[in-house]
Amino acid sequence: MSYLFFMHNGSYNYSYLAISLCLLCIAAYTLIAFCAHVATAHGRIKVAWLTIGALITGTGIAMSQLLTYRAMPLSQSNAQDWPLILLIYTAAVLGAATTLVYGQWARHRPLVTAAIALLLGGTFALNHLLGFDKVISPSNIIYSTYPSMILSLILGVAAGYVVLKTTAVLAQPKYAALWQRASGALLLGLVITAVSLCGLETAGPVAASIPGLPSHDLINLSTTELYEATVFSFLLLLFALSAISLDHRVSVQTESLESSDAQHRMTTALNEQRAVRVQNAALTEEIAERQKAESRLLHVAFHDNVTQLHNRSYFMESLAEALKQVQGNKKSRWALLYIDLDNFKSVNDMFGHRIGDLLLLAIARRLQGCAREHDVLARLQGDEFTLLFANPKSIEQVIRMGERILTLIEEPISLAGAMLPMTASIGVCHVNESAAEAAEILRDADTAMYEAKRQGGSRCVLYDSAMHEEAIAALQAKLELKTAVEQEEFELYYQPLVRMEDASVYGMEALIRWNHPVRGLVSPAEFIPLAETTGHICAIGNWVLRQGCKDFKRFREVYAGPLLLSLNVSSQQLDEPVFFSYLTSVLAETGMTPSSLQLELTESVLLKDAARLGRLFREIRALGVKIAFDDFGTGYSSLSYLQRYPIDTLKIDQSFVQNMGKGSANADIVKFVIELAHVTNMEVSAEGIEVPEQALALLERGCSIAQGYLYSRPVPLAAMIAILRFGTKLSKNNVAIRQAIPTLIRATS
Repeated sequence: MSYLFFMHNGSYNYSYLAISLCLLCIAAYTLIAFCAHVATAHGRIKVAWLTIGALITGTGIAMSQLLTYRAMPLSQSNAQDWPLILLIYTAAVLGAATTLVYGQWARHRPLVTAAIALLLGGTFALNHLLGFDKVISPSNIIYSTYPSMILSLILGVAAGYVVLKTTAVLAQPKYAALWQRASGALLLGLVITAVSLCGLETAGPVAASIPGLPSHDLINLSTTELYEATVFSFLLLLFALSAISLDHRVSVQTESLESSDAQHRMTTALNEQRAVRVQNAALTEEIAERQKAESRLLHVAFHDNVTQLHNRSYFMESLAEALKQVQGNKKSRWALLYIDLDNFKSVNDMFGHRIGDLLLLAIARRLQGCAREHDVLARLQGDEFTLLFANPKSIEQVIRMGERILTLIEEPISLAGAMLPMTASIGVCHVNESAAEAAEILRDADTAMYEAKRQGGSRCVLYDSAMHEEAIAALQAKLELKTAVEQEEFELYYQPLVRMEDASVYGMEALIRWNHPVRGLVSPAEFIPLAETTGHICAIGNWVLRQGCKDFKRFREVYAGPLLLSLNVSSQQLDEPVFFSYLTSVLAETGMTPSSLQLELTESVLLKDAARLGRLFREIRALGVKIAFDDFGTGYSSLSYLQRYPIDTLKIDQSFVQNMGKGSANADIVKFVIELAHVTNMEVSAEGIEVPEQALALLERGCSIAQGYLYSRPVPLAAMIAILRFGTKLSKNNVAIRQAIPTLIRATS
């Protein structure tokens, strides 16, 4: 191997070699740090860091080369070749830049790596070639051959490959540990130093033999200059490392802050999204609940809560819409059926409102079975239903629908353990385009329905204009009756009750008359039914009770014998919770003797609450007031009533009295009632006696009290006072007296 290497008889300056190796290791570590740091930069900052890294690490590598040259045991001179120094520095910077650029590549292809390693090796060899001139005498030198120069190039290429691969590997984040990169930097320092020494050993003599190269001494720097340059290089490298570390920390903190900020923004965004989702979900749920609530409210607003049919509001809107269609299109046809149950109130009174509601629900289901798809079925109020019939082919079809409804309603309904028979009255009318509003059509159908009731119920009646006129008259009568009640436009007439055996006065029955300002005296048969339907009967009955007791004081002034005042009381009066207290207050106010008062009741009151009526009758009897059953035998007569209720008198209806001579049945009924009264210790009275034959027949059968035209018609207060004074005996002896009664009436008036 002696032919390959130049051997000298001197020794190295190991201090310079040590400083050179240390500086080269730091430069190698800095190069690795720059390579890793540049990889995290982008754009112009990446280029700036790469340039700075190449200059700084190139400075360190060049300075280590100069120290290596100074450590060579060659004769030296004081000459300085600055162009050569600049060339060495440039080669070192280019080598560092090439290494940094190579470390940024993601993929390192073998051919590219080999080419770059060859470039670095050539740079090393050229440095060694240019680093020396012929500076020593021939006696001290053994000249090497050209193969030695080739070996220097090979060593340089090998060193370049090691530098490239080591730097690229250690620049990766997974090899960022201090000991890993420090070990790599030491390896690179040793490799480059060894290659430099070997190259210098061979390149020096070769350089001396290359023609054209200048011949002067080895680059020489003074000790002070060399020290200063070395310290500067060390400080520059340390500064670079500090800058890299600081920038890395700043980058890490920035990234951490950015990451935290990004995480915060992401968390905030997620929370906002979650909040938005929660709000959206809550809003969606609220909207759904609101829609449900609106749907429920809409259902409640337009449906009846008992039958779930449409209510009055919805029906009136539908009727108004039907009227618009008829007015806008002559081919559009509608008809209205107004349905009212005939005896629903009795069911409510007997079984209570719960059973009444169930009955309405059952009727509604039957009506739904009749209604077609486009018909509108509704419950207006109480027991009133309406059916808006869509596109009828003829009025006969509507009437047939009404008859079908009547048939369905009349089928008994099983409720509360009983079969309840029901009937209805139906009014029918066209939706006429001449109507101004829907209310007029409903009014016409209602009028036809009341006409059906007036005819006895359980029938279907078609409206005509005459019914409206009658309805107007009825409404006028209601208004006039209301005024009469408020202004007390009434007067009491009295019909004597006589003892049949001697025709003496036993008492009198008070009969009300209406002093109409235009029509004069109006019979109770005309306005009492109206008063019962309008609810004015209670006020009228209370007035009769008070006025009759007041008039009785006048009767007592002219008649000292036993006398009875009989007053009619309606069932609605007995339903009033304050009736008994009102009765006692009137007795106390007028000074009326209770035993002189008799209350006449019709048998219809017995359909009321039996227990309550029993208590009320006993309280009335406890006062001393008598109770009479009027029109006995014409209503819901039952012998059990005579045992259940405290009754003083039975009054035989005039229909039996007047027909006694037309058939044995009526005579037998009268005889049975009289005998029944005697058995039960009751008084018996007959009304409607008009001829002596009727009086004689009743007297023969045991009837003791009578009233009728045979004795006297109902007369006003003054005439009744005259009768009390002069009597009503039916004998020839008092004919003159009876003829004188009109004169006496005028006198007492």
